[in-house]
Parts: sequence; structure tokens; C-alpha cells
Amino acid sequence: MSKKLEKSFLYKAIHIGVLMTYNLLLIPALLKFWDLEVYGIWIALYVVFNLIKVFELGHSTFVGNEINRIVHTDALKAKHVLGSAVKANFIVAALQPLTVLLIYKLNLMSFFLDDNIDQQEVVHVLLILFAYRFVLGSFRNLIQKVLNPFGLIYKMFQHAIIETIIEFCILVIAAYSKMTLIELALLWFAVKTVMSLFMLYDLKRMLPEFFPWWKHGDFKTGLRDMKASFSFALSNFLDRLGNDGIVLLVSAFVGTTFLPLFTATRTIVNFGLKLSDFFLTPLAPEMINLFSQAKTELIKNIFRAYWFFSSFLLIIGFVSSLFFMDWLFAVWTSGKLEFNIELYCFLAFIFLVKNYGKVLVVFFTSINKTSVILWTTIIRIVVIYGLTFLLSEYDIMAILFSMFIAEFAVVSLWLPVFSLRLFNIRGVDRFNFFTNLVTALLVGLYFLFYIEGYFVLSGITIVLVAGFLFRQYQLISPDLRENIWFRLRQLTKFIRI
Repeated sequence: MSKKLEKSFLYKAIHIGVLMTYNLLLIPALLKFWDLEVYGIWIALYVVFNLIKVFELGHSTFVGNEINRIVHTDALKAKHVLGSAVKANFIVAALQPLTVLLIYKLNLMSFFLDDNIDQQEVVHVLLILFAYRFVLGSFRNLIQKVLNPFGLIYKMFQHAIIETIIEFCILVIAAYSKMTLIELALLWFAVKTVMSLFMLYDLKRMLPEFFPWWKHGDFKTGLRDMKASFSFALSNFLDRLGNDGIVLLVSAFVGTTFLPLFTATRTIVNFGLKLSDFFLTPLAPEMINLFSQAKTELIKNIFRAYWFFSSFLLIIGFVSSLFFMDWLFAVWTSGKLEFNIELYCFLAFIFLVKNYGKVLVVFFTSINKTSVILWTTIIRIVVIYGLTFLLSEYDIMAILFSMFIAEFAVVSLWLPVFSLRLFNIRGVDRFNFFTNLVTALLVGLYFLFYIEGYFVLSGITIVLVAGFLFRQYQLISPDLRENIWFRLRQLTKFIRI
């Protein structure tokens, strides 16, 4: 493994630690200084902000993948792609605030916000946040994609660490100072604009041969690539709608004041997402290279390693946390939120099912299989939103059940169709391909037995889980096992520090 890739893993581990600290400290801080209504409004509007921003991120990801694919064989063409994207990116940046105004004019915000909430204030906050994206934020995100093919992805993680710390400070200062949400947005705009200027200077210093970034290319090519990235951007939007958009469903069917409890519980569960990203983010460029060299067996080995190591750590964390999470949750939120074990277990179970398909989604995304990703997210969205509306009388349980059915349909039926065919998996290997999914389903059964008090059955189930995990471990090549254990030792060393 190269030094740059090792450095990427190290900074990704640091980024994970910073994000975990961010969430652990931010939620109790905001609960202390904000009431549940204000906190719920911020959660809802920030979800809308991230949903709209996805089209911009989808474009930059597509451009980044194209640069990653050609830069080592045709550097001039890569510069042409980058310059064209920069010229056309202003269209995406301008469409975002226009989308906010359209949502407001169509009165769509009334669906997911309580009646007593001032929608005009929410719109003003969103417009200020997108003003920052238009000025520099969107542009910086696009330029950062040039780092990936040169093994400098660790620099992106460095920037992400700095940005996370700055966002934390902005939110806490605003809440402590009793700022209005509009004043918070103005502070956000000013501080992050200055931050982006420094980061752009750092990018210029790292890869001076690409500066000025807009020198090559033309607007026409940028529009062509933007059009080509539309299905990818739409897929990203739908994917975010199936994740963060759940918050809006909760706000609509349960209430805005329920959002702090839901997001706090999901934040704990989503610590597992940081663990998944630790493995997958630095490996995405590696999978692109392996696929371009037709080394499919190595890619399958990466899948097997990811499934075992991520599930092993996640299952240990989720199962052991059941014995102390009630107490920890009360301490963490200063008693302002009451722990809901059914909500916690259901979200953890859904996450384990989703974790099985996550590596497949990252792989197909990396090789720009946009149609597969698009239909994956369409299936997820149709099932989640369709079932939720059909079962709306059951409130939060309708949403959770719909989330599970959607994930199960995607990872047990849809994604395997393409994976088994692409990698020519036959015979007993087909069963091995689903071993991790079966493990996740068994953990869900364990949660059910535990909540209902069937401790003998829960004990038997956890033994079966251990057996399936051991089988997954046997399927990994010895060399890759050692490499992954080394990565985990790095992570635990960082956590001890």
C-alpha cells in the first residue's frame, strides 16, 4: 500500500474522530441553548439545504471521476474537463437559490414545517446559505476533485476537518449568543467565505500546474459534461432524499419538535457510517484502477473484507450498547430527550442492512454506472415514500418499516443482479455473496428478542451471528486481512489519543 494511501487512511481516521466529537458535543450544546422548536427548525431547513446542494455535488463528483480516469494518460484533456466544468458550474450555483424560491412559491414548506413556524424566515436563511455556495463554496468543492488521482485525497480530509471545526464554532457561538437563524446564516456566510479563500490558495499551492483552473476548456464542453452528469446528480439527490429526506417525513408525520430525538438517536447509529467511510472513501480510487485493469477478483476481495470488518465492529458496538445506552443518552442530552430503545434498535438494524449494499453502491458510483445508481435510488425512494404514505396512521413506525423494506429490496434483489453478472459469480460463491446480508437479518432478530425479553432466543441468535461472521472472515485473502487489521490498529491508536 502506497504512502499516500496510508496517509489518506490516517487523515480519514482523524476526520472520523472530529466528526464523532462534533456530533457528541454539538447536540447537547444546541439542546442547552435552543428550545426544541428552534432546534427542529434548524434541522429541517439544513436538510433542505443539503438536498438542494446535492445537484452541485453530483456534478463535481462526475467531473472528478472523469479527471481521475484520464489525467495520467492525457493531462491536457483533464485540464480541459476541469476548466469547462468551472465555467459551467455557475449555472448550477445559480439554480440553487432559484430552487429555494420555487419551493416557497409552491408552498411546499408547509408540508414539513409546523403551522406556527415563519416560512419567510426559513427562506431567507436558505438564500443566505446558498449565497455562500454561489460565491465560493461550490467552486471550491469542484477544484478539490483534482486532488484524488494524485494520491492527495488526504488534503481533502484535512480541509474537511477544518471545515467541520469551523461549522461547530459558528453554530455554538450563534446559539450561545441567542442569534436569530438569519443572523446565524450571515455569520456562516462571512466565516466560510474567508475559509474557502484560504483553502483555494492551498489547492493552488498543491497542484500549481492546474492553475488558473479556468484557463482551459470552454462553456460548451462544460454544459455537455453537466448534461452527462445529470442522471448521476439526480441519483445523488434521490439518495439524499432517501436518507436526509427521512427527517422531513418525520417532521411532516410526527412533528418538528420530534426531530431532535430522531436526529440524536440516528446520530448515534450513524457513527457506524463514519466507520464505513473510513474503509470505503480511500479505496474508491483504488477500485477504479483495479476495474480499469480488469482485476475483478481483487475487487471482490475488497468487498469481502469490507463486509466482515465493518459488520464485525458495528455489531459489537450496537449489541453491547444496549446495556448502557439508556443511561448514556440521558447524560448526553442532559435529560432533555428520553431514550427510545425501539427507535434505536430499528435504526441500527436498518443501518446494518444498508451497510451490506454500501460497498456495491460506492463501486458502481466510482466506475460511473449511473443508470444502476439512479435506479437504485429510485427504488429506494418509491418504496420509502410510498409505504410511508400508505401506513401514515402508524406515524414513526410507518417510516421505520418503510426504510427497512426499501433497503432490503435494494440489497437483496436489485444490486445483486448487476453484481453477480458483472463479476460472473456462480455456484456456492453466490451464497457467500449474501452471507453478510444474512448476518444483518440475524442481528435484527436479536434486537427483536432482546426488546421483547426473550433472552434465551437472543443468546442463540447471537451465536448464529458469530458463526456467520467467522465464515465471512474465512473468505478474505490472508494478505488483505493483515492490511485491514493494520488500518484498524491505526484507528484505535487515534481513538486512545
